[in-house]
Formats: sequence, structure tokens, C-alpha cells
Amino acid sequence: MIKQMVAQLKRFAADNSNKAEGAVYILTTDSETTLGRDLSCRIMVDSPSVSRLHASIRTIEPGAERQWELCDRNSANGTYVNGIRLQGCQVLQSGDRIMLGKDGPEFLFESQERSQFDQTLQKPDTSIEPIPFLSQTLSPPPASASVPTSPPRLITTSTSSGSATAATVPAQRSLWSLANDSTIYALEGHSEDVRAVAFSADGNLLASASADKTIKLWNLDEGEEVLTITGHKQAVNAIAFSLDRQLLASAGADKVIKFWDVNTGGEVRILTGHNMGVNALAFSPDESLLASGSADKTIKLWDLVTTEVTQTLTGHKMAVTALAFSADSQVLASGSADRTIKLWHLDTGEETSTISVFRSPANALMFSPDGILLAIALDDKTVRLWNLQTNQEIRVIPGQPWQLGSIAFSFDGQRLAGGCEHNTVRVWQV
Repeated sequence: MIKQMVAQLKRFAADNSNKAEGAVYILTTDSETTLGRDLSCRIMVDSPSVSRLHASIRTIEPGAERQWELCDRNSANGTYVNGIRLQGCQVLQSGDRIMLGKDGPEFLFESQERSQFDQTLQKPDTSIEPIPFLSQTLSPPPASASVPTSPPRLITTSTSSGSATAATVPAQRSLWSLANDSTIYALEGHSEDVRAVAFSADGNLLASASADKTIKLWNLDEGEEVLTITGHKQAVNAIAFSLDRQLLASAGADKVIKFWDVNTGGEVRILTGHNMGVNALAFSPDESLLASGSADKTIKLWDLVTTEVTQTLTGHKMAVTALAFSADSQVLASGSADRTIKLWHLDTGEETSTISVFRSPANALMFSPDGILLAIALDDKTVRLWNLQTNQEIRVIPGQPWQLGSIAFSFDGQRLAGGCEHNTVRVWQV
């Protein structure tokens, strides 16, 4: 029986302090991890010493233990392991130092058994800034919402015949484990690709929006579709639940924002104001505002009582693709096709900072309650954790090969949902 081994790369600090305190990259077991400057690389490294496709890491199973093999991809400046230039491929040992180019960026390779890895998730890592569980980094749902916590959950995988297979998995897993956890829901029903997904605050409902102009509501406890909402004239690009779960906001290529009664599917209200399609929606935690982001490059803040636009934020150079409020409703984060993340102070409407190091647009954003961390799901199929105080990336979690872009975080931090191939929705149990 093959031992369940997990592995990661820790990037060394750029200041030559000899400390592995940069971003952490979890290595997947189901596909090859490529390092280089190209956008297609799972680990993108922007350095003059790094080739477009510099090196790759893949798993091999020579006996009773899974191992990772590093291969140079005929890079111009070479790949070095513990100071020795790599010729072809080499099996990595925990503690090996990998350098891309003679004086290029350096990584520390670490591997251990899965059981030991899971135990370390409960302990602080002294080599890098400790990160709490995702469930501690997300804005809490309202007191009225009933959120399941510690008991194991049943994960159902829907089939085309409507049958389901159930498997019990432990709760309270770390976001780190996401890269090695394949237990999912598969929800089928849309006739075209899924453009957006959103969880209700209590975690019991998932909404999916599609290019087929429909919105579907799914009961996650049963893995079943409970409602289909129609009314948009073109593809639906964005959806968001109100915190009390009574309303669902949706928007799309038809430029309008619609509010729906979650219980009946009836249309409650319609808002107009954007000049192009709407790609992102977010309710403020204090339930006073709805933010909408559009292909017209603007963000509009709507007063939920008067339904009037209170502010229009401009600054992105391309379409706005993702939005998130901080827990105190004072800061709004926005992602754009211009591959930047901007932070806005809502009292003044001023842009306070810009993160411009990514090579893909953001599809989803979420703040920690203290406003220090920002979780960013990018179109390159990675989830990244960014420390807003130090302005540094501190975690990178590779996505799944089937992921098509749309992704959502649940409020309790136990699930992630994403659109995938064959017009379906899949849900990770974290």
C-alpha cells in the first residue's frame, strides 16, 4: 500500500536572509507542477534567471512510498538542487533546496506522511507567519444562521440518473488540505457553462448562475436541485445571497441586477445603471449596501433601502470581476481583468492600495474578520492568501484541473464551490 505522502515548496526570502519565509506552494499528486515565467505554470516566478517553462515536479510511486521527482525543462540558466546543477531528473528528499538559475529564486522542499501533515496544521509554524484555519479567516454569519461545525458531514456525488453516493469525512480541515482532498459534490443541471456560484450564510444552500440564463438553488445536505430561477435575457455572471438568506441578487450580460425571493423564486426588485454587463456582486455585512462590478470598469454601491447609487468607484482599467467587503463594512476589495486587486475606503470612496503582482484576474475575494488577510481565487486556478499589512503573499494552493474559473467560499470555511466541465458545479469539502 502506497503511503499517503504530501509535499510543499517554501520560497526563501528575497533579502538573502536564508529564511524560508515566502509563499508556500502545496504540490498536487494528480498532475505535474510546472515552475517558470509562463502564465500556464502552476508556480509562476517573475525573475530574469527563470525560463518560461523552467522546471517541473511530478509524483512517482517506486514502492511503498510516494515520492516527488524534479526535472529541468532545458532551462537556459539551469536548475540546482543543494547547489549542484540538475542533469535531467532527480528524486527529491525533504529538506532539499531548489534554485532556479545559479543565483535565482530558491525553494525549500518538504514532504511527510499525511497524518503528520494534518497534525502540524494545528500547530504554529515558526519558519513562516502562522495562518489560522480558513474557518477563522472568514466573516461570521449572522446569529440567526445555523451553521454546522464539528460533526462529520455526508458528501454526496450526484449522478446523471439522480442517484447519490455518500461518504463520511471529518470536519475542520485546513485550507492547506484542499490540494490533496478529492471528496466533492457534483451537481448537474445547467445546459451551458457555470459563470458564478455563491453559498448562503448558513451553508445549506448553494446558488449557481449559468450562461444558459438560469439560476439554480441546490440543497447541499441532500445534493439536490430545489429551485430554478429564470428571468435574465442573457448569461448570468454574478450572484450573491443576503445574509438572512431571504434574498438572492443576480446580474449578468443584460446589464441589470435582479433580486429574487429565495423561498419562491419570485422577482422582487430590479436595478439598472451599468453600461455593460455586470460580473460581480457583494452584500455588505451590515446589510446596508450592495456592490456591483461591471465590464464598464466601474463599481457601484447601492443603498438597499432607497435602491439608489450612493457611490461609483472608478480606477480599474478593465472589467471588474470580483468584489468583497471587510467584516466591518468599511473596506471593499475589487478584482479586475486588468489583473489588479484594489482596496477602497467606503467612507471617502478613495482607493487606498493596489496589488498588481498577479498574472490572472481574480474570480473571488474574501476578507478575514480583522481585515489583515485577503483570500484570492485567481483565474489561473490557484487560491492565494495575501497579508494586507505586510503586502505579501503567504500561501498558494493549487486548484483542480477541471476548474473553469467561477469559485465561492462558504461562510463557515468548510466548503469551496466552483464551476467545472460539462456544465456542472463541484464542491470541495475542506
